[in-house]
Amino acid sequence: MTLLVFAGLFIPIMIFGLSVYFFRLSNKNLKLLVAFSGAFLLSLTFTKFVPHIYSGLDNEPAHEVHMHGSEEGNIQPHEHHHDHGVACTEQHPAGEAKQNHDHGHAHGHGHAHGAAKIIGLFILLGFFIQLILDYLTKGVEHGHLHSKCPDQDHNGHDHAGRHSVAYWPVLVGLSLHSFLESMPLAKGFEEPALQNHLLIGIIIHNIPISIVFMSLLIQNKVSKVKAAILLAAFGLSGPAGVLVSSLVGTHFVADMDMFFRFSIAIVVGIFLHISTTILFETDENHRFNLMKFAVIILGALAAMFHF
Repeated sequence: MTLLVFAGLFIPIMIFGLSVYFFRLSNKNLKLLVAFSGAFLLSLTFTKFVPHIYSGLDNEPAHEVHMHGSEEGNIQPHEHHHDHGVACTEQHPAGEAKQNHDHGHAHGHGHAHGAAKIIGLFILLGFFIQLILDYLTKGVEHGHLHSKCPDQDHNGHDHAGRHSVAYWPVLVGLSLHSFLESMPLAKGFEEPALQNHLLIGIIIHNIPISIVFMSLLIQNKVSKVKAAILLAAFGLSGPAGVLVSSLVGTHFVADMDMFFRFSIAIVVGIFLHISTTILFETDENHRFNLMKFAVIILGALAAMFHF
C-alpha cells in the first residue's frame, strides 16, 4: 500500500469528521453534498468499473488456441512439394488444427460466459452485503441521521425526549463497508488508472459519511478524545482492507486479474446500492428540486472528466 492510498483513505475522514466541532453544515447543504457523492459513485460505476470488469474476458483463451493452430498449419505447405504421401499425411493434422481452433473459440466463449456470470454474482453479493450493513449503519452512508444534527441545536445538546442512535453498530457497519470498498486498491493488482478512479470516489464518498458519523457521536455525548479515536478507527478500516487484500492476493490467489475483477464487482454492488438509494430519495413534499438535480448532473459529469 502506497502512502498516497493510505493518506487518501485516512486523512479526509479525520479532517472532515473533526471539522464538525468548528463548522456547521446545514442539512440542506449536507443533502446536496450527499447527492453529489451519490451521482459521482453511480457515474464511476457505469463508466469505469463495469466496462473494465467485463472487458477482455474471452480474448486470452481464444488467442492462445489460435496461435497453436497457426503453428501446426505452417508445416503443411512446406512438406507438400517433397512427397505426395507425406503431403496427404500432413493435411490431416491441419484439419485437426482447424477443428481445435474452432473448438478453442467455443471453449473461450464458454469460459467468458461463465466468468461473466460469476462477476454478476459478485455484484449481487456486494449489493446484498450493503443491504445488510444498512441495518447496522442506519443509513449513515446515505447521509442519514435519525436524530437531531448538532447544527439544529444551538446549545449543542439533543432536545428533551429525543433518542440517539447507538453508535457502536454504526461504527462496525461503516468499518466493514470501508474495508470492502478499499480492497481493490491493493498494490498487487497493477491497475493504477482504475484504482485512482476508485480512490477519488471513496474520498468523495467518505466526506459526508465522516460528517454524519461525527455528528452522531456528538449526539451521544461522546467526549472529543473518544470521538476522535472512534473516527480514526473508521479511517483505518480502509487501509486494513487494502492490506488484507494484498496478503490474500499474494499468498492464496493464482489469478490476480480475476481476483481484481471479483473485488471490483463487490464494490460495484455496494456502490449501486448506495448511489441509487441516495438518488432515489426525494424531498418530503416529493417535488422536483432544481438545485439537487443540478448537483446530481455535476457529480455525474465530474466522475467522467475528473482526470
